[in-house]
Amino acid sequence: MKSSINSGAKRQALRLIVLQGLIALLISLVNALFVGKIAAYAGLVGGLICVLPNICFAHVAFKHGGARAAKQIVSSFYWAEAIKLLLTAALFAGAFYWGSLYWKHFPALPLLVGYISAQCGFWLAPMVFKTPKIRG
Repeated sequence: MKSSINSGAKRQALRLIVLQGLIALLISLVNALFVGKIAAYAGLVGGLICVLPNICFAHVAFKHGGARAAKQIVSSFYWAEAIKLLLTAALFAGAFYWGSLYWKHFPALPLLVGYISAQCGFWLAPMVFKTPKIRG
């Protein structure tokens, strides 16, 4: 059973993922303007390495809702985090592997800057999104 709290959490997670995607696009654009096309691709891939596992996390973590599903919710959060970490590691490995095949000098720095910048969306979210205050 889905609860309104769960749908609100899903909505917040979606907003965060969109913010991270916008940051990744912005970093890619900055790289394209000031560094070059290859750095722009690498920055975008770095941002996607952050965004894609977070999409999977949100899908798995918010599968269950309601007070009766407390154990399922906790279990789904553990599984979601494990999937997110493994997917992030696999995407980094794939990016470094394929990047080194296609480019003689792999642009690792723009890739990492793209990832870290998108990851900063977690810290920017409280400043960007206004959440209603809980009255107690």
